[in-house]
Amino acid sequence: MTITRGVRAPSRRTRWPLILATGLLTTLALAIGAQAATAPTLGTASSFAVLAGSTVTNTGPSVISGDLGVSPGSAVTGFPPGTVTGGTIHANDAVAAQAELDNGTAYTSLAGQACNTNLTGQDLGGLTLTAGVYLLLDQRAADRNPDAQRPGRP
Repeated sequence: MTITRGVRAPSRRTRWPLILATGLLTTLALAIGAQAATAPTLGTASSFAVLAGSTVTNTGPSVISGDLGVSPGSAVTGFPPGTVTGGTIHANDAVAAQAELDNGTAYTSLAGQACNTNLTGQDLGGLTLTAGVYLLLDQRAADRNPDAQRPGRP
C-alpha cells in the first residue's frame, strides 16, 4: 500500500506576509520611478551646438560642430576665425526662432521637475554625474534665496 501526501496550499496566516511584502516593493518601485528625472524633448534645438538669444561672439580659432544660432537677436561675430562644421549659422531666422522656442519648452520641463541633488558651492571638477536634475546656483543667488538650496524642491 502506498500513501501519497498532497501539497497543501499555504494558509491565510502564512500568505499575508508575502502579499504585504509584494505590495511594499511595488509601492517603493513606483515611488522611486516618480522621483526619476525625465529628459525633455529638445526638438529643433537638438542640432545646435551654440544657441543664444541676442549675440554670439567668438574670439579665436574655435570649431563649432553643429548649428550655431541666435534669435531674436542677430549678431554673430568672430566667424571667421571660428568655423562651423556639420551645421549652419542661423542669425534671427525661422530655424533659430523655433530652436529658441523648443529650448524654452525643454527648460520649462526641467524646471518643473524636483531637484534631488544640490551641487551649489561644490567643486565639480572630476565628478561624473548620472542622469537627473541638479541644482547649481552661484553663491550670490544662493545667498539671496536660501530656500532654493533645499533638495527636492519643485
